[in-house]
Amino acid sequence: MTERKPLFMNDTEGYSEEMSITDSMVLGGLTMGGDIALDGYKVTGSSLGPFNSGDLVPKDYVDDAISLGITEAPKVENTLVVLEAISVGDPVYFTSTNNNIGKGDTTDLKSKIIGVARTAQATPGLTCEIVTAGPCVGCLVGAIAGTAYFLQTGGGVGTAIPGSSKRVIQVGISINATDLFVRIIDLGKKA
Repeated sequence: MTERKPLFMNDTEGYSEEMSITDSMVLGGLTMGGDIALDGYKVTGSSLGPFNSGDLVPKDYVDDAISLGITEAPKVENTLVVLEAISVGDPVYFTSTNNNIGKGDTTDLKSKIIGVARTAQATPGLTCEIVTAGPCVGCLVGAIAGTAYFLQTGGGVGTAIPGSSKRVIQVGISINATDLFVRIIDLGKKA
C-alpha cells in the first residue's frame, strides 16, 4: 500500500475542504482504493460481501478479509445430511424425512431445489456441502461463461430446458468453464 496524504482544495468562496490521495489494492479480483477522510475503501468491480461497487467498505472489514486470506466471493453454504447418494453439482431438495436432502428432479415433489452440492456424499446419513446462493466452485465441466443451467429430468444440471409437464428450474449461471453461480429460479411447469 502507498502512503495516503491529505490534500486541501479551496473553493470559490474561500472554504477549504480536505481531500485524500487514494491508494489501491486488489482482494479476490476486486480493486479497492483507500479514502483517508472516511478510513475505508471504495470498491470497484463486482461486490465484496454485502457491499456493492461504489460502496464504502469499512477498513476493518477489508483488513479482516485480508488477514483471513479470503480470496473468493461470499456464498451461502450449509452442511446437510443426505438420504441418498449425492454427486458434486447435483441440485438437491429437502425430502419428507426430517433434515435430509435428496437428489432433485423435474417432478413436482423433487423440484423444490434448495441448492447445489459442492461436495459429494455416497453414504446416506452422512453430510455434504450445499451452496444455496453464490459461487459453487468445480461443479461444472466445459461450461461456457454466462450460460444458464437448469435442473434436468432424472437429476443433475444441464443447459437443456426440460420437456413438457416438467418443472423448469434454473439453478444458476456458469461463471467460467468449471464454476456455477447458484441462483435458483422456479420458472413454473412446462405445458
